[in-house]
Amino acid sequence: MIRPLLRFGSRGEAVNTLQLALNQGASTLPKLTTDGIFGPKTHGRVLEFQRQNKLQVDGVVGDQTHGSLESLYKLIETLILPTPPGEQAARDSIVRVARLAAVMMGWPEAAPPPPNPTRQNIASRVGLGTAVNAKGDQLRQGGLALATIYATARHPFASKCLHIPAEHIQFFKNNPNPPASEKNKRLPDWCGIFCLYVYRTSGLRLSDWPLKLLGPSREFQHVPKVAQVKPGDLALVSPFDGGRNHHFLVGDIQGSKIRSIDGNAGRYSSIIERDYTIVTQTLDNRGAFRLSTQLGVEPVMFVSPIWTKVLA
Repeated sequence: MIRPLLRFGSRGEAVNTLQLALNQGASTLPKLTTDGIFGPKTHGRVLEFQRQNKLQVDGVVGDQTHGSLESLYKLIETLILPTPPGEQAARDSIVRVARLAAVMMGWPEAAPPPPNPTRQNIASRVGLGTAVNAKGDQLRQGGLALATIYATARHPFASKCLHIPAEHIQFFKNNPNPPASEKNKRLPDWCGIFCLYVYRTSGLRLSDWPLKLLGPSREFQHVPKVAQVKPGDLALVSPFDGGRNHHFLVGDIQGSKIRSIDGNAGRYSSIIERDYTIVTQTLDNRGAFRLSTQLGVEPVMFVSPIWTKVLA
């Protein structure tokens, strides 16, 4: 994974990830507050970690320190949090886990292109470049991380995430924007699988894949007003009549502006944050608003977990 240089004064989700990882290690210092702020206590904990691991003790988290932290980073990837005590705590946990996944397992659009066999960042359409059998199949870039997402959602294709067949590699090279029907023949679209992974990792008691959106067993309810859309809600883009049915999690919403966390997104089919704009404030006759996306203006439905079910 491409991790940013962090030092005293740094802020953001990468610092939050660092704090979570440091809290998993041995220390004589108090646990860090995971607030995303690289202040004196985080600086002291980094200095301690560097001394423990015979690194340059400068308080700067660069490639060597990140590398020594890698096992702790991977440990927090697998943590399933306890069930949150209420709706707001659950929403906060959902957004934090989703953004953490984007930092730890995503492939930023501005980063050098894959593959990178030393990292577990996901680029689900890309192989690592070396054939593992006579057919030319390869290990998938970030296959282990992707398999973790599928397995947490209890999707039966988890074991198929580790490798990418030679035919699939060639198909995606020739068809960078294939229709969903063709993509799903090779690996099921995992935007909704990612959302379920985040919900379950956050401690919500949701059923196994697929998402329960309809019927008496449903675990989500329709959000009928833009003003009622909140962080942690699920968006369904073009869900009607064989549309692309893309799913994303709402990370932040200010008026009509949404900052999302999307799985199976971007040029590498990874986990990225995006900006969307709601362009209509009233529902159509199918219960959808209109959303400005990278493909134009599309219908979107918002749903929210039924908290009395998923926090029981």
